[in-house]
Amino acid sequence: MELIVETKTGKVKGTEVAEGIYAWFAIPFAEPPIGNLRFKRAQPIEPWKGIKDCTTLGNDPIQFIGALPNENEDCLNLNIWAPKNAYKLPVMVWFYGGGFHYGFKNDPSYDGTNMAKKGVIRVNINFRLGPLGYYDFNQFGKSFDTNCALSDQIEGLKWVKENIEAFGGDPNNITIFGESGGGCAVYNLLASPASRGLFHKAIVQSGLPRLSGTRKFTKIIIPKFLDYIGIKPEKVAQLKNIDVAKIKEVGSKFYNDIPKLYEGIFMPGPFFGDDLLPERPWIAIKNGSARGIDVILGYNRDEGDTFVYSSEHVQAWFPSWDIVEKMLRNNSKEKYYKELKEAYSHFKTEYEQLSHFVTDYLFAIDLFRCANEQVNYGNVWVYRFDFVPHLYKQMNMGAVHAVEIPFALDTTDRGYFSYALKGTPKEQIDNIKNQINRAWINFVKTGNPNDDFITWPQYQSENGIVHIFDLTPSNQNIGVDERITHIWDEIGFLYDE
Repeated sequence: MELIVETKTGKVKGTEVAEGIYAWFAIPFAEPPIGNLRFKRAQPIEPWKGIKDCTTLGNDPIQFIGALPNENEDCLNLNIWAPKNAYKLPVMVWFYGGGFHYGFKNDPSYDGTNMAKKGVIRVNINFRLGPLGYYDFNQFGKSFDTNCALSDQIEGLKWVKENIEAFGGDPNNITIFGESGGGCAVYNLLASPASRGLFHKAIVQSGLPRLSGTRKFTKIIIPKFLDYIGIKPEKVAQLKNIDVAKIKEVGSKFYNDIPKLYEGIFMPGPFFGDDLLPERPWIAIKNGSARGIDVILGYNRDEGDTFVYSSEHVQAWFPSWDIVEKMLRNNSKEKYYKELKEAYSHFKTEYEQLSHFVTDYLFAIDLFRCANEQVNYGNVWVYRFDFVPHLYKQMNMGAVHAVEIPFALDTTDRGYFSYALKGTPKEQIDNIKNQINRAWINFVKTGNPNDDFITWPQYQSENGIVHIFDLTPSNQNIGVDERITHIWDEIGFLYDE
């Protein structure tokens, strides 16, 4: 393989980023979503003439948490890492997290170099965020499309499917994977009829399958955004021409304020109820949307630690039981409050109780719903990540949200998430990385995470065996307490149908 590759949309020139590893950055896979295409679904890229220089990282999506130097609405591009002599190698496509309002494919935490050294093709796909990618303005005007971000993800996968062979990849062995909001993307791609045939395996790291909602949910939350930006619903078309800097400014404030608007409400994200995403993931999976696809689904033991106190980047969703009570009261479900709180009373402190509540409510319950349905259509492995780096121990936190990223992606030496590893003994870091990253590579190559080093039984709803990633790995039956699952079955969806 050469650094200049001919794709079906044009020639691209890459660069050697490490010995024997080539990379192509910022390959456009869709038309720029600007002008008349703002708030429209991704459109296939028009072929270009000549050789496109893909040796620099290119644009990032507009961010609604913080800022990046290369933010731009024209952001629908992807990165590829491949071994120099790649031929028919398995392909891994990564979707970043960030609460639907932050994230970018160029983040060093998601660098694909080290995984490419292990004989896979790594791809990172950009997609639009916040109001530009996820907000349901379609309720006010049909000229606005729903699920633009999901359409970006699908269009990116189409480009990969059609072109990855030119980079030494196997178009018939594509695995999608992602964390948090990227994990939601993977759940939604498993559920979407439009993504059928574009990938063959999937890994979900700490996805939140129930996040966001149907039109009932978006009718509650999206008008609030219009209030913030000063546009009346009947004048929603003004959004198409407003300066993107204003959308970023208002969207950033809105995201930060969301937990204060309605107790326990989610940030706007994927919309359930259109042609791209007709149903919630576990319902679609129950109906066979992911037939024939093998999956790894997992979460971190102490996800809730991240969401019960405010930090520089996020407002706490559930800082006290009072917030939970108000959330239930807002939805006329207050009669369940005492029973729900009692289910966590065996934990000593309110912090511990709320952390476990959030971990169950936002991550574990729906993960097991999806796993229990997918076992009827494909092979399923379930994990929980329990390892706690030294820095988190010092902060009296556990295996928090996103802690597994540098281990799973083999980026313990780079990127934002690697900072949390300072002070952790190198042998511990290598131990955990060798477990989870090796399992991912095995799964991508063979369809099974196991080898002589890893023993991870397949998940069956009858046995409920979950693999524990820790210094001493184990396999345990650790499903969510049936009492808690039953309570949420009774409560149903909040602020939604």
